[in-house]
Amino acid sequence: MGHVGRDVEVKESQAGKLWTMFSLSTQRKIGEEKKTDWHDVVAFGWTAKGCEGIKKGSVVFVEGVLTNNKWEKEGVVNKTSRIVADMVQKIDTKREQREEPGAFDDAPF
Repeated sequence: MGHVGRDVEVKESQAGKLWTMFSLSTQRKIGEEKKTDWHDVVAFGWTAKGCEGIKKGSVVFVEGVLTNNKWEKEGVVNKTSRIVADMVQKIDTKREQREEPGAFDDAPF
């Protein structure tokens, strides 16, 4: 679970498949110090479609598989890790609820 680094943009491949990639920041505490880690998240199909409209700073919960890729270009070995999301769930924060006028107009209570 973390904060989205930029607005999520859902794209379509040449084969007509939906996909998206976004960055996610998480924090951990080391002693008294907080450290921020950034993760690349990629989603495909309905999972990507469900990410549509998620904005920078939104809190999301991601469930998926961590993948590691390695390639060589011009003699330099490059490595990257990504989370391939099976599920992305936006978590509404109190701040977001206050900023959305009429967000609860249709609420049953």
